[in-house]
Amino acid sequence: MKAFGIPSKQKSAGHGRGVSEWVDMTSMAAISNRPNAPVRAVIQETCRVDLWASFVSDGGKGPPHGIELLDKDDKRRYARLHLRSDQNRFLTAHILLRLALSDAVNGAVRPAEWCFERDEHGKLKSARGLPKLHFSLSHEEQMSVVAVSATNPVGIDVEPLPACPVAPPVWSAAAPAERVFLSQESAEDRAHDFLRLWALKEAYAKMLGLGHGLDFCSLEVDLARRQLRQAEIDCKAAFETHMLWCPDDCYFVALAVGIDHPTSIDSRGHLLDLAGASWFTQSEISPQEAVWPKRWKWHWL
Repeated sequence: MKAFGIPSKQKSAGHGRGVSEWVDMTSMAAISNRPNAPVRAVIQETCRVDLWASFVSDGGKGPPHGIELLDKDDKRRYARLHLRSDQNRFLTAHILLRLALSDAVNGAVRPAEWCFERDEHGKLKSARGLPKLHFSLSHEEQMSVVAVSATNPVGIDVEPLPACPVAPPVWSAAAPAERVFLSQESAEDRAHDFLRLWALKEAYAKMLGLGHGLDFCSLEVDLARRQLRQAEIDCKAAFETHMLWCPDDCYFVALAVGIDHPTSIDSRGHLLDLAGASWFTQSEISPQEAVWPKRWKWHWL
């Protein structure tokens, strides 16, 4: 699987993404307060997260490509959508999800064989009898993204750039300290930084499985460190932010990963061209046949 990325300090074998660093600030502070104390390495586990992205197909003429991959419940949800644009976004996102899940289990489950159910909060999960993976999906007008992890809860959100200027009622989603920070910025910087705040909160809420059931005003995000300063729910998370670049568009992607101890996040980007839907067949779907054009790339911030 070809992954395009800009490495940070070191590359993961076979992929273009370096392993992100997670610093245990509590342990480091405790060491610094003890004179001549031996410095111990903080043992970290590594959580792999695969990030997938695709342009939303315009659907073309005739029957929609790939709808045969959906299960009965997804087909009912698809049929309830009246606008073709909404149908295209739904179809692209859910095909991308199925491809990502099948890739995560090395093809042991084919894309069309995945079925889903919802937990007590309404969060989507794989049905009984299928591999238990953590996943999240997000889409906007022209882009769909999916995050998959075998070990840790994940949440993902995608937003287009540039953003519109911040105006009410969106301010209600900002914590008091964030409103002060944003009010001191120029209109352009304020729009960009609010979008980052919003995407990180969306990703965190999806990771928890609460969606908009979480009060965004109760969350305060430190943009510089990509950390939560406060939250009404005590749940540790690591965050990453990404940019998806292409010749004409740019997208901001936020990822939240649930952790309960020092963990390094090994995230890997996969870019597929599902909009070029001629590669669909009835039974076999191979992501290798739809690798994204090289002029597109992930950019890890």
